[in-house]
Amino acid sequence: MKVWRILVTVWAVMLFTGFAFAGLAQQEPSGPVQSEQAAKSASGKVVSVTPTSLSVQVEESGEAKTLDFAIDSNTKVEGKVAKNANVQVTYRIDEGRNIATLVRVVA
Repeated sequence: MKVWRILVTVWAVMLFTGFAFAGLAQQEPSGPVQSEQAAKSASGKVVSVTPTSLSVQVEESGEAKTLDFAIDSNTKVEGKVAKNANVQVTYRIDEGRNIATLVRVVA
């Protein structure tokens, strides 16, 4: 009778542990969505700049296109950003907005 209880207890522990580990393996990351957080980069000429935004004309598939970026207190700026300056912008997409993380003036 005692052997039967021990076997049932061991089986129950193994079953519970297996479900616990299976649950951990199936959980999705609790952090931000990776595709939105991946760093992106764009290079082009500044069309307009304000303390909170930057518009850059880039060439994409042979066509000129203007990209707008939000600038916040976390944005690092290297060089003097002014209209017609050539820049390289590293950014992330957050809730559909392009948020500049680094703006670098290039020659």
